[in-house]
Parts: sequence; C-alpha cells; structure tokens
Amino acid sequence: MKNEKCKIKNKIRDEIQRIVKGEVKFAEPMSRHTSFNIGGPADCLIAPQDIEDIRKIILFSRKRKLPLRVMGQGTNLLVRDKGVREIVIKLGKGFEGIKFSGDHLLAGAAVRLSTLIKLAASKGLGGLEFAVGIPGSLGGAVATNAGTGSLSISQRLMSIRVMSEEGRVKDLGAKDLNFGYRRCPLGKDSIILDARLRLERAKEEEILKRMNTFLEKREKTQPLGAANAGCIFKNPDPKTPAARLIEETGLKGKRIGRAVVSKVHANFILNLGRARAEDVLTLMEAIKEEVKGKTGIDLEPEIEIWGED
Repeated sequence: MKNEKCKIKNKIRDEIQRIVKGEVKFAEPMSRHTSFNIGGPADCLIAPQDIEDIRKIILFSRKRKLPLRVMGQGTNLLVRDKGVREIVIKLGKGFEGIKFSGDHLLAGAAVRLSTLIKLAASKGLGGLEFAVGIPGSLGGAVATNAGTGSLSISQRLMSIRVMSEEGRVKDLGAKDLNFGYRRCPLGKDSIILDARLRLERAKEEEILKRMNTFLEKREKTQPLGAANAGCIFKNPDPKTPAARLIEETGLKGKRIGRAVVSKVHANFILNLGRARAEDVLTLMEAIKEEVKGKTGIDLEPEIEIWGED
C-alpha cells in the first residue's frame, strides 16, 4: 500500500485522540522504541491506558480500514527506514500488574521479564531463572516462546488472556496452544493482555544462585553494550545453532555501513551508532547467501521486520 493512501488524515487523528485515554503520538520515530535504536516513523503510536482503550482502537481501525500492529518492548524488532504506515499499539503501564497466588502468578503483558523474575525470586518462586538476561516483556516472551536451549516460557505457562480482532477478550489454556520453537500459534491480530504462570517453591538464595549461573553464561557468550535485537536468525535445529553456521563461514566482524556481526556471538548484529535498517538488512542477506552457499541451509529470521521497503 502506498504511503499517501495510509497517512493518517487530520480528521482521523482527531478521532483517535478523542476515543483513546492513553498516550497518542503521530509520526513517532520507532528508533525510540526498539532495542536496535533503528527505525523510521510510525504514522500513529498508541500506549493504551486499559483494555477498553485497546478495544476502541481495534474497532476504530476496522471501521476505518487502518492497518494495526502490536509491539512489546521492541527487543526483537527491526523497523525499516521509511517506517510503518500503520497504527502501532505499545502496551505500557496499564498492563504491568503482577498478582501472586500460591505458586501461581498473573502478570500483565507489559511486565518486563527481568522485573518478573526478580519479584518472583523475592517470594521464593523459581522456574524462570533460564530467562534472566532475556530482554523484553512477558507478552513478547509468550508471543515468541522465548527461551534458551531446551527451556522456554511455554513450559511455565498455564493460560493467557487475549483480545481478538473483533475486540473480544478470550482465555486460552496453554495446553490448547501448539507452541513450537520460538513460535506461538496466535495470529498477529490477537493481542496478549496477560499471562498466568505456574512456578515452583524454592529458597530465595537457591533461585538467585541459579539466576547468577544463567546470567554469567549469557554475559560470557553474548555481546553487551552495543544496541542489538538479540539473535537475528532461528537455529535450523537444536543441534545446529545459527551462530555456529555464521561463525564457520568466517563472518564474525563482517560490517556493512554501521551494522556489524558481533565478534562475541555470530548470531548478533550490532548497531555501532547511527546504523540504518538498510545496513542490517543488507548484512542479513549477505549472511544468508554465504551460509546457504557453504552449507545448503536457509536461515530464517528470528527477529520481526516491519515497514516499507
């Protein structure tokens, strides 16, 4: 769809601001909302105040035939340089609540994983230690079935509450969802509102010890400091890490523009400062071609890529 057809007209801007209680921004640079620090403007970025705000946005976008996207903390997201011609919903403070009940917890989709893990540990609840150091929100973690090695968030999930594209709230049990490797079966039109997790009782000092073990490993094997979006490509299978394939083709340190393949972890691309999405995308294509040529394996992106070419 062409730019001029998707730009939000003043009349529609006024309508959005009238129906939404939360914060509304127009022509908002997405570089401010992604861990890559890259991305052109979103036509409209909305931080809904509550569930009713989300429902109104969904129904309004359907009525006006305006495309809609939902994001978490933007930690596995690359937005193209021309930005996105859509309404973007970014869940915020209204979806950061956490409630504990025995060894269960109910947390809003916008809760940061780091916050959730630390608070659970303080209450003697473990089971999420594997996720320490994984950036982003709980909703994003569920949407991508985030994890490390053989452990993933879906193994702790009891149920989620979502809003459908018709604006209806539904409860979905984890057993009814066919989670896969870095994959949740929800369509992009369903918005995760909160999630219920089952944890396990343990002494706080034991949980903290396990957290430190995972964190130390992550700090030794992943780049810290430079802006990035985590692992760029999915592992073709558990025994074939994408990082190993990239490293074996000699691509560590390969640079295009201000984007470079990490020398610490070959499946990370770093923004050296002022990198453009085009730099990252060109580098990704170069990696895919090199790996395909030498191994016959097609690497698939693990990050989401939004926006216009």
